[in-house]
Amino acid sequence: RYPAEAPPLHPGTDYLLVVRDNNTGRASTEDPARGLGFQLLDEAGRRTVAQRRAEILGLSSLDEPARQMALAVYYLGLEWEGERRLWGEAWWLLEAVAQTQDAPAVYLHLGDALAAMRLPGEAEAAYRRALQRAEVLGDIETQAAAHAAAASASTARIGSSAQDLAAR
Repeated sequence: RYPAEAPPLHPGTDYLLVVRDNNTGRASTEDPARGLGFQLLDEAGRRTVAQRRAEILGLSSLDEPARQMALAVYYLGLEWEGERRLWGEAWWLLEAVAQTQDAPAVYLHLGDALAAMRLPGEAEAAYRRALQRAEVLGDIETQAAAHAAAASASTARIGSSAQDLAAR
């Protein structure tokens, strides 16, 4: 919970959540790959997202996992203020869908969410799972997309590891 005595948060302002380990004293700001923060949506943005969410969740032609997947895809594609999206919300939904649906598209979108959140190792693993499932199904379109995305995540992971070494 946000402390009542803290100053109010405002839409359009960049914020960074800092986590500190009480045992070691280390903080998340010490991570050289940091820099992913958050912003609050303004009231109009919140209304729009809530309306679209209700529309998607109201699609009676889809079962629950499909509605959750559709909502996650909407969150991944949603854009405001340049490159801001609801990546964390999409990731959370896709993780839940992956528990019951072992479909290549779930892992492909999961990889996209993780890559957007600057987690290239986790993204690469999700893309590799998408590739495995697509190969089993003979889905060449997803195979191609998963190969390309895994290669991109691998390159980002290697770049991230080089930055970590340079920071030490």
